[in-house]
Amino acid sequence: MQIPDPDRALQARIQQLQAGDDETGDGKVGPCGDGDAFCGVALEVNDGLALVQLKGFVRVSCGDAVAVGYTKLSANAGGGVKTNASGTAYLVVEAGSTEKQTTILL
Repeated sequence: MQIPDPDRALQARIQQLQAGDDETGDGKVGPCGDGDAFCGVALEVNDGLALVQLKGFVRVSCGDAVAVGYTKLSANAGGGVKTNASGTAYLVVEAGSTEKQTTILL
């Protein structure tokens, strides 16, 4: 499972998984590469374990302007999200281009 880093969670259904540096697999999570699909957000990493939000609203960093409404997104190289025509559609409820953060529904 590939995930970008978050800024904060607004509402969450959360699971604790083993954190890997670059390794992902059964029960493990790791950082996304630029353009990767993501299905959750790492809220915290501590002692080799990651707290991962898989559903609900979450605020994430974004390098470019993200339109409110259903927008196709993927991970960016900086640990956030970016618009991507071949990405997965997420509901964006707060564009936040000034702060370079956006709120999405996972």
